[in-house]
Amino acid sequence: MDIGAFNALVSFQQPGTTQDEHGQTTTGWTEVCRRWTNIRNQNGAEAIRGGATTSLVQASLRVLNCPQTINSGMRAVYRGRVYKILAVLPDEAEQAHVDLVCEVVT
Repeated sequence: MDIGAFNALVSFQQPGTTQDEHGQTTTGWTEVCRRWTNIRNQNGAEAIRGGATTSLVQASLRVLNCPQTINSGMRAVYRGRVYKILAVLPDEAEQAHVDLVCEVVT
């Protein structure tokens, strides 16, 4: 495994609720962990969502020493780009990493 390819420090977040300064409950994203990741954009396409053309980019994120808490209900954020995690594929042989199937919708 080429450790040098894991050059993106990615924030993994889960949906949750917090209280703002006025005591009101707000919905947002909470960081679970940060991990060194190899991001590989695989292909792009266009789709129509809600009457507007939207670009879809599929990506694979390979994460080192990934905690079991990362799941398909979460998202990954790197340099302002948000990756929706669609599937988690563990490395069954060596258990050194996991591959995340993701989608970026812009």
